[in-house]
Amino acid sequence: MFCGAPLLNNGGKGFCNGDEGGPVGRNSDSVLLGLSSWLTGCARAGLPDVFTRIGAIRGWIDRII
Repeated sequence: MFCGAPLLNNGGKGFCNGDEGGPVGRNSDSVLLGLSSWLTGCARAGLPDVFTRIGAIRGWIDRII
């Protein structure tokens, strides 16, 4: 798991209710880093979103797919 938070003055961009399972990645090289697990507020600056770290479960994913 890892946390992320919407940036201040980002125009309301961030995860919201119903977005669980959605991807989070790096813009620089399109790498999938995690999946949205839960959040403490809907795209509210300073409140963290919590993600499942893909690297931690990569072996399981490879075995299943």
